[in-house]
Amino acid sequence: YMRFLAAVVVDGANGLSELQERVMNLLLRYRDALPLFSGSEGTARLLELAKRATGSNAQSSDTSDAARELEYHIAFVELLFALTLGINEVTETKCQALVSGADTLAVLRTDVPAFSLKRAYAMFLNESYVNIDLSLLATDPALLREVWELLPVWTNEVRRFAPARGDARIRANDPELGYLTEGLFPLLENFLRNNFVIDTTGSDEGIAALRTASDFAAAVCSLHDMAMLPQRARDAARGTLLVLADLGIPSSDHGPLNRFLEKHSGGKHGSVLLLGGGGGSASGNGSANGSGGERSLFRPPSVRIGAGGLLSELALSAGGDDNDGSGSGSDSK
Repeated sequence: YMRFLAAVVVDGANGLSELQERVMNLLLRYRDALPLFSGSEGTARLLELAKRATGSNAQSSDTSDAARELEYHIAFVELLFALTLGINEVTETKCQALVSGADTLAVLRTDVPAFSLKRAYAMFLNESYVNIDLSLLATDPALLREVWELLPVWTNEVRRFAPARGDARIRANDPELGYLTEGLFPLLENFLRNNFVIDTTGSDEGIAALRTASDFAAAVCSLHDMAMLPQRARDAARGTLLVLADLGIPSSDHGPLNRFLEKHSGGKHGSVLLLGGGGGSASGNGSANGSGGERSLFRPPSVRIGAGGLLSELALSAGGDDNDGSGSGSDSK
């Protein structure tokens, strides 16, 4: 029934706002019956459930019961994702009241290999907290900064996938691959697109921020280049790399992202800023030329900002006097 409700409130990639709100109100009417794991104690119980469900003894009744309970909770979180797909301030606000950002990040921070659970929470975080309407600016700046601080952790998850699989054929419905390409990649695309300004000051924070984003780009390149990667996952990685390039985020080893762009963009992308010696500049969408040979760097802001024109305005105010004013592209929602 959860999956049926999730199916009827969306039309392809678009949410049907009237149906989303009707179903949301029904859920709130029966809130006591919802499979919620709220607060630190609830999150701890959820992660313990996930450990039992993914245990090595798949024949035990405890594992089977835990797997069924976990599957029901995953279906519930996927329903919340469907209820916030697209622009719907009403359902986004109500879903934030049901599942906090802190609880969501606690699930995504865990090393428990419950990838279907983490995929559902990454999708929920994207639609309910990150890729939201600009009228909902920065209800929780600390949450957005914590997302930024977790980027190295998620980069390592992407980086570990390729060596672990080697040249073995990967199933299209591989749970870990689905978590990366359907949950994590869209989340981080929108987070980077909507929450960063250009830092032309060469600050330590700006350099560290750019290196972190660059490491993520390099990890996605490695995944994209896997020989046995299913086409759907390769397309997802390709889309993420093009978003990163559009923002001016390079690969930290000066190679993979540039090679990818040369092969896939037909020379239509802006030049990509490289880390390294000497003064640098970047051009194209979402980039700026630093005056006096300074590098153009990204920095995580203390509050959320919007995309497009607002992004370029804040980039100028941060010191990018030679910015071309093109912004970082249109808001995907």
